[in-house]
Formats: sequence, C-alpha cells, structure tokens
Amino acid sequence: MLSSVITFLLSLVGTATTFFAFSSGGMLAQVGEALTSAIVENASPTIKTLSISGNTGAPSSSFERTITFNGFADDQNGAADIQGVLLVAWRDGNGLGPACTADPNQCYHVPSCAFNTTLGTDTEAWYQCSFSIPQAYSYGAWHAHLTVTDLDQATGTRTEPFSIDAFSFNTGSIGYYPVEEPPAPVLETSPEESNPPTEIGTSETTTGTTTPSVVVSGTDCIAEFYHRIDKPEPTIRRNPRHTEACSNTLRVAHRDSGLLVFDASDDPSPSKSTTRAVAIEVPSGASPVWFTLFAEHLSNENIPRCSPLVSNVACSLVNYTVVNDSFFNVYAENHLGETLNSLTAALRITLVVPDDLTDVPVRVYRLNAENTLWEEVTIESYNAHTVTFRSTQLGIFAILGAEKPGIVERATARLTTLFIISFALLTFIGIIILILLTLFRKRREALIQGPMRSSAHPHDPIAHNEPHTP
Repeated sequence: MLSSVITFLLSLVGTATTFFAFSSGGMLAQVGEALTSAIVENASPTIKTLSISGNTGAPSSSFERTITFNGFADDQNGAADIQGVLLVAWRDGNGLGPACTADPNQCYHVPSCAFNTTLGTDTEAWYQCSFSIPQAYSYGAWHAHLTVTDLDQATGTRTEPFSIDAFSFNTGSIGYYPVEEPPAPVLETSPEESNPPTEIGTSETTTGTTTPSVVVSGTDCIAEFYHRIDKPEPTIRRNPRHTEACSNTLRVAHRDSGLLVFDASDDPSPSKSTTRAVAIEVPSGASPVWFTLFAEHLSNENIPRCSPLVSNVACSLVNYTVVNDSFFNVYAENHLGETLNSLTAALRITLVVPDDLTDVPVRVYRLNAENTLWEEVTIESYNAHTVTFRSTQLGIFAILGAEKPGIVERATARLTTLFIISFALLTFIGIIILILLTLFRKRREALIQGPMRSSAHPHDPIAHNEPHTP
C-alpha cells in the first residue's frame, strides 16, 4: 500500500516536472521569438547629413543657377532598405511649406533624387538632389525639406533653412560661361565674392553683389548709355553692395543699391536724339525685403490723356503734346510675387525726352491708378534731352510737352512790349496835343488882343496922329 502511494506521488512529481519543463521551453521559445522579432523590426530611415552647393558664386549658365543638396541617409536595417529620397524647396513666406505647389517663383519639387548605397557605411546611402532656378526668381531666403523612404514605406524627414545669394560674376570671367542667344541687351557686372558649399543648419551670411540678366561680353553698357545721353554716371555705382542691369528687370536685396537701364530704342545704334530709355536708381533700403523692379515702354493707346476735359487740377490749365515715346511703366514685385505700389525710399528716375518735345517745355506726370488722373511730379533736373525726378510711388510716368505755358509766356511778353510801345506812343501823342493846344491858345489870344487894341480909342489924337491942342 505504501509503495503504491509513493509510486503515485512520484508519478505526480514527474508529470509536474514534465509540465513545467514544457511550459518553460514554450516560454523560452516565445522569448526567443520575441527577441528575434525585435531585431528584425523595421526602423525608420533618417537624413543624417545635408549640405548645399550652388547657392552662391557663379551660376551654371547665363540664365539660371543649379542648386544641389547632398548628404547621407541612414537606415538601421541596412542601406539596401532605402527606396528613395525626395526634396521640396520653397521660398520663405510661402505658408504651405513642403505642401506648396510647384512654381518657378517660390516652390520646387525633386521627386526622385539620385542615391547610392555603396557609399558610406552599411547603413548609409549617399543622395543628391538638384534643381535649376532662373536668376530672376532666385534671390532670398529659402527652406529645404527632404524625405527618405524605405521599402516598408517608413519615412524620415529633415527641414533646414538656406539662402540663395545674388548672381555674382567676376569681370574677368565674363564670356567664359555657357551663353545662350541673349534676348535682352548686354549687361554690365561687378566683382564676385565666391563662397564654398555651406553646411545647412549653421549660420550663413549671404554675399555677392550683382544680379545680371544676360552675360555676353565685358562691355559696360551702363557707362555707354550715360555717355550717349551726355550725363555723368550716377555715383550710386560706387556703392560696396550694388546690383545693376541693362534690361527690363532688376532684382535688388533690401540692403543693396541698384541701377536699371532699360533702352527701348527701335534704332539698333541709337543716338542721343533717337534714344528711348529709362534709367532707375534704387537706393539701399528701398524695400524691407528683396524685390524685383520692372520697366515697360508704353504707347499712348488706352492711356488717359492729360487735357482740360478731365477733372484734374494738375492738367486743367495746360494743353499737352502727347507722343508715343513718352510713356514708361515702372512697377515692382516682392519676393512672393505681390505687386508693390510704393517703396520706402524714393527712386531716382531719368527719362529721355523724345525728339517731338525737345523744343518745348516739358513736365512729368504719374498716372494715379486709383482715380485715373495724372499727378504732376516735381522735376529735379532737366535739359533738352533728359528729365530726372524722384518718386516713392510706382506706376506709369509720362513726359508731356506743355504747349500752353510757352504760348502764354510768349503772349505775355508780346503784350508787355505792346503795352510799353503803346504807352510811349500815347505819351508822345499826348505831348504833341498839349503843345498844339498851347500854341492854339496863344494864337487865339493874339488874334483876340489885336482888334481890341486897334479899336480901344477911336478919337484919340495920338492914335490918329492928330495935333494935340492944349
């Protein structure tokens, strides 16, 4: 009996041991499986480094600049797990950020960047993203947003600010860059300040001073223009931070001065008398942000005339000579492409006087777009061929020949001369009349007094020579 109980208890112990052994093995197997699962669990990739090149210095061509981003993406599951890298770059101020719509003025997408898994460590893949931006849109503060995706569609992102400096050239380099057929006149440039590629995420001060539109030779078109119109070159060209162009557009940073010369002459070799142009000097601080200045030559079609028929104080007293070559539209856009109606500092604008107006007095007017009326602009200097004025307001400016003031002045001079001559003539006639009246009066008195003396004493012996008897 006792042996049976002992046998039963030993069997229970064996069963329990077997159960616990089996349970422990299962638990250990689950733990091992869990550990294995943890090792092979997908890890999201990351953008490890990000550098930029091409944001300063010379552009890739005369019309655009190529901006290049490169670095290493990292994936703990191995570099082979990285499927792709994409880039979105947008101009500062675009509220949509990386969700912006592609726009050459403020948003660029690179959906498929180049990458190489053989470079770097086993978990790193080298990437490179590039896009070309026209020089007219490039200047200013930007942001770059990179996204790396792995085979399981896990993503890693990185966003950094960067800046694109003005297009800078060294005068000795002009003509050595690839040049397409120029659509605009020749451009003069200023010295370059070149910078090496900059690591994004660190503080960066942009440099460079020139924003050219076309580079075809070393000719100083601005100096040639001022020589042609017999005016000295503006001193603003000597500013340490300055940008200028012979074109119809100019991009200027808020801290830079600028000079835009737009020659709209029909003559391929214009003279002083056939030049149709506008020169615009931009002082530094003209805008709190960088902006683009535009100049446009207009004909007088569809432009309100300055005449007495218009309820306009400025024009109501003057009849004007209007010619096709006297209208220029000067306007600007900020870094978001929004139109600017005025600037914080006055532009100094020089217009070339058309041949039709060289022999008459001229005045300059700006068309007020709000009420479609012309407002007179104070002229700073004027000669037979150019007129210069300052204005913080932008818009359509016109040179109008003031015919009536000249006629009035000439008529007034003639009237004054006629009045003097008439006065002198009347005075002379008056004197003659007085003399004649005086002579006539004396003659009359003599005629009257003569008969009176002869008839005063008819019986006077003395008067009749009769002897006197005492």
